[in-house]
Amino acid sequence: MNSSPLRTLRQRLHSETPQIRRAALTQLDENFERVSVPAADLLPFLHDEDSSHRWLAIHLLAKIGDVAALPPLLAATLDPDEAVAEAARDALAAFRSPDALDAFIHGAGQLQPGIRALAVAALGEIGHPRAVPILLHTCGDLANAVRAAAITALGRLRDQRALGAIRWGLYDDASLVRRAAVAAGASFPDPTLPENLVRLLDDPSLSVRSEVAAVLVRFPGQTSIGLLLHFLHDAEPAVVRIALQSLCALRAPVAEHFTPLLEHSLPEIRFAAQAALRHVGFHPRTAPTIPACDSRSPFAASSLDTNRIEYWPEAV
Repeated sequence: MNSSPLRTLRQRLHSETPQIRRAALTQLDENFERVSVPAADLLPFLHDEDSSHRWLAIHLLAKIGDVAALPPLLAATLDPDEAVAEAARDALAAFRSPDALDAFIHGAGQLQPGIRALAVAALGEIGHPRAVPILLHTCGDLANAVRAAAITALGRLRDQRALGAIRWGLYDDASLVRRAAVAAGASFPDPTLPENLVRLLDDPSLSVRSEVAAVLVRFPGQTSIGLLLHFLHDAEPAVVRIALQSLCALRAPVAEHFTPLLEHSLPEIRFAAQAALRHVGFHPRTAPTIPACDSRSPFAASSLDTNRIEYWPEAV
């Protein structure tokens, strides 16, 4: 598009008539490959009364990719219109280069915890070591979501400076943070992690116990096996199933601990135990008769016809 039509388009973007502004936005979107306007021309739309204008402006700003738009896009994640706020959150994914680092570091210090959490998460995805100091600082944030995002980001960066903060996160009052610390700790080749997870065996949070049972598969050894055997007696079926899955993946010689679960009062645990036994090639001489269940259930007998069921990973 030559300079005259482009100039006209930019003028229409600033028109006082909503319909003209809308038509200009639509034209820009439809001809984006041939038309280029500065991000500054679109920033005023983030405060437009019409939520559809705000949504379309965010969509275009993500296409342009100018890091100067990041601060207003972060602010737009708090838009009262959820569709606009979601569009702004999605738009942030377009800014993952080191050029965006400073803008997200600035965002990590904003007053609104929602913005801080998004900025911190973005720093983890960018993965630049220059973000480590601010991430370590935000591990002490008052907002649970921000602390969890910081610990998750540090796990992505795998910087040794983060180990202390991640281990401290295992003691956090918020289950969201403890779960993030378990997952982040597992991203480091730290053979002492299972010992640090002992205190979480009876954590009140199902999500934390489930995460512990899932990550132990990355740390073969007697400590991990012992912790997983403890989880076979957990009150939550989800934790028991994950523990069985991890023990099978570790090829732990503990099949005799699976057989008592064949008598469990909950059918989903009985089916999971039978699937685990078949996966490890162990067939007890006297197995109880397990009644068939609804074919629509993920624990239907048909899922146990082979030695390996669909949701069971390959042993390593």
